[in-house]
Amino acid sequence: MECDSTGGALPSDLLSMLSTLQSYECMLGPYNLQTLALGVQIAPALHAAGDKRSARLLLERAAKNLLRFQDGLLPVRLRALELLRDQLLGDGEFEPAVAVQRELVNCRDRSCVDGDPLLANERTQLASLLMNYPNVKENA
Repeated sequence: MECDSTGGALPSDLLSMLSTLQSYECMLGPYNLQTLALGVQIAPALHAAGDKRSARLLLERAAKNLLRFQDGLLPVRLRALELLRDQLLGDGEFEPAVAVQRELVNCRDRSCVDGDPLLANERTQLASLLMNYPNVKENA
């Protein structure tokens, strides 16, 4: 077992996933759609293993770089944004979480029709965040 960034040991299945990610990065490049998608799949396992920093970096990289594909509306990008928002909230980073939630609302607004439950859910979550964390700037 290798050590994570917190000094703990990573499970062997996670090590295997990380090896695959590294080979994707070498063969396809770090910003390839498949590489970014694999990073989004691995991030929750890294987070669960205690390596929050690496999980966040994978999610931030995916959220940013998946914008190049289909106007940033790929389901894998939306999943990266959801996971990133949840991690930010869990870490008490409310302003960045609100910014990510705003991006989710924007993406859903562009990809859903009015009245779609997904869009309504994202808007409700944004309103809830703004009500629960009133010190977050409205235009963060």
